[in-house]
Amino acid sequence: MAVCPRCHGITDISPCKHCGAVFVDGNISTPGSSQNQPIKPSYHVESVIASGGMGVVMRGKRQRDGQIVAMKAPRYNHSQARLRFTREARALATLQHPRILRLIDIDATPKGVPLLITNYVSGETLQHRLQQEPPLKPKEFDIIARGTGEALAHCHQRGVIHRDIKPDNIILGKDGIYLIDFGLALLENDQNERIRLTPNGLALGTPPFAAPEQLQNSLTSSTKSDCYSYGMVLHNCWLKVDWSNNTSLKENWKNNIDILTHSKPEYRLSINEIFNKWPSQSIEFKNNKKNQLHKIILLTIFCLSFLVLGSYFSLSHHIDSVENISGWLGKDGKGTISLAIEDGQLVEIKPQGDTSIRLLGNGPWSKNPIRLRGNQTGIIQLRVAALDGNWEIQIQH
Repeated sequence: MAVCPRCHGITDISPCKHCGAVFVDGNISTPGSSQNQPIKPSYHVESVIASGGMGVVMRGKRQRDGQIVAMKAPRYNHSQARLRFTREARALATLQHPRILRLIDIDATPKGVPLLITNYVSGETLQHRLQQEPPLKPKEFDIIARGTGEALAHCHQRGVIHRDIKPDNIILGKDGIYLIDFGLALLENDQNERIRLTPNGLALGTPPFAAPEQLQNSLTSSTKSDCYSYGMVLHNCWLKVDWSNNTSLKENWKNNIDILTHSKPEYRLSINEIFNKWPSQSIEFKNNKKNQLHKIILLTIFCLSFLVLGSYFSLSHHIDSVENISGWLGKDGKGTISLAIEDGQLVEIKPQGDTSIRLLGNGPWSKNPIRLRGNQTGIIQLRVAALDGNWEIQIQH
């Protein structure tokens, strides 16, 4: 009995009784055709997108409906390359996330070279963006960090270790971030996958993004190794951000990056734990709103009489500032967040979706709004809980 590398079903030797795929050398399959018969091409190659040491990526078109796809083929058509190709196909088949390319099909060329077919995404790589001007904005950095982190967290939840997180493998698409290239991926819970496809002494990964333990022995790679690589990607982005007037946010991110890139894996936080510590940009924005409000009030004092000023001042108290804040929780679905609330400032905190909140302590969880006033510390701590691990609250000033 064998596992079909196309549909992953348990089957006799080819053809697969589930999908009709024919095994090539026992490692990879071609769809529904024997090795002695020519394979009718299902996809047409339009252009080569990228070429690396492990494989070639092409832009193609599906013949039956004209859908544009991405097609990846191993650079060399030998048993080891095909086995690594099968690993990548199995990893992609395990994953279903909007920030990860979707496996559409597995095909082959007329000569039997396997092809991995995914949806096509246009855009530049993060590496290319970091080499361009102008510098990244804090908001752009946040989008890159969150999109990559969400994709990587999904990989780890499904037991997939990427092992090659780097700016070249992150695409800045029109509708968001995409994590690509699972050519070095390892299935964490499948012990049969933990066999060496690389000669002794040759490390997998891309220095300086690969974790120290991964460079020493690629088979010891873990989700914490991916966390290190993710931290190094964030570090390279962090250096390219214009942090003007965002000193606090800059330091918060630096602390998270230091935790992710610790030399010892046991001291690194998981992606979900980093989500729970996600730095908020609200402090800088609220200070900017406060300064603008002060300028308006001063201008009103000089231009209006005391009566008119009083009228404007009373109206200003009815102009609310609303901001939405969200984040991720650990496995227990609960956590503590810190909010920057000025001393004496009255705010109303409304849980959104399935989020529940309560003040720090032993009080009951509630989905109702909480009204409170800022204290002298300028920080209010709040407990949050969410069934899906993703909390969201709305703060009305």
